[in-house]
Amino acid sequence: MASNDDEQSGVQVLGSAEHTRVALLELFEWAHELRFSYAWMSSAQGTADHWRAFPITKVRRGVVGLHFAETEPLVL
Repeated sequence: MASNDDEQSGVQVLGSAEHTRVALLELFEWAHELRFSYAWMSSAQGTADHWRAFPITKVRRGVVGLHFAETEPLVL
């Protein structure tokens, strides 16, 4: 699990990309539906683990910024 767990507050400090990935996958599994907003998104051309694991059927609303063309076309 994530590093530096604070059992009293339930707060976790995600100290690495791997800890963040694990927490995201746990969130995907736990949630009945997802709503998200991102300034921009990328997917390593569809090969990134977090992108392949994203349960698109659970998404109810998503907002993705396009400013400065930072969002990968594959994401859209």
